[in-house]
Amino acid sequence: MVREVADVYTRTIFDIFQEEFVKSNSCSLNKIEDGTISKYRVVNGEDDSKIFTVTFHDSEKRVSCSCCKFEFSGVLCRHVLKVFSEVGIQTLPKEYILKRWTMSAKSSRQKAVALCCNDLCRDVIKYAEEGATSAVMYKIAKEALQKAFAEVIAAKKDVRLVEPSKHITIKVLVLIHWFVIS
Repeated sequence: MVREVADVYTRTIFDIFQEEFVKSNSCSLNKIEDGTISKYRVVNGEDDSKIFTVTFHDSEKRVSCSCCKFEFSGVLCRHVLKVFSEVGIQTLPKEYILKRWTMSAKSSRQKAVALCCNDLCRDVIKYAEEGATSAVMYKIAKEALQKAFAEVIAAKKDVRLVEPSKHITIKVLVLIHWFVIS
C-alpha cells in the first residue's frame, strides 16, 4: 500500500500517510460488531486512553473513524489503516486518494501556469524589442507596460474585473499595435 501511494501522493502528503501507516502497527484492535458492516475498537499504541471506533462496510470497502482525520485532512488515519490491514485490504481504495493531494493535480496546475507565463514572456520580449528602438519608444513602452501591470493588479483586487473587460483589452491591443507599427 505504501509503495502504491508513494507514486501517487505529493511528497508532503506521502510523508503524512507514511507516518500514519507506521503508527498503525502500534495500534491494537478488537472487533465489537460483525457482519457486512463491522465495527472495531482501535487503541493507539502510544496512549491507551485514546480509543476510536472504526466502522467498515465490507461490500463497499467504505470506512469511517471516530477521529475524523480523513474528513478533516483528506488522509486516512492509523486506525483505519489498522482495520484495512486486519481485513486484508492491501490496495488503498481510490475514493480515499483525494485528487488535490496527488502529483497529477499539482503538475496540471503548474503546467497551466507555466504555459501562460511562457506565452506572456514571449509577448513581453516582442514589445521590449520594439520599445528599445529609441528613447521615445522606450518611454512609451515602459508607461504602457506599467499601466497594463496596474490593470492586472486592480483586476486581481476587484472580482468583477477578473475576466478582462473589452475596454481594457481593446486599449491594450491598440497600444501594442501602435508599438509594433511605429
